[in-house]
Amino acid sequence: MARTIFITGGARSGKSVFSEQKAKEFGDRLGYVATAQSLDGEMADRIERHRTRRGTQWHTIEEPLLLSRSLEEADGTYEAILVDCVTL
Repeated sequence: MARTIFITGGARSGKSVFSEQKAKEFGDRLGYVATAQSLDGEMADRIERHRTRRGTQWHTIEEPLLLSRSLEEADGTYEAILVDCVTL
């Protein structure tokens, strides 16, 4: 059965790390839909830190605009899909 868990919090409050840990409770096939774009050096560094922290267990789908399409295409492929972040 599909389930949605919505996690909110302030900027740089640890939402991503918490969400990644929570997603791992659902299994090993993990999808990560990244909506952020690397438009400057600071954001490029943040994206790289996130990728390094996640490691190879996660399959990253980069989709800054068509989130619903990406989720539809990934449906049934992963045991958990994390969307980070809907405000960017």
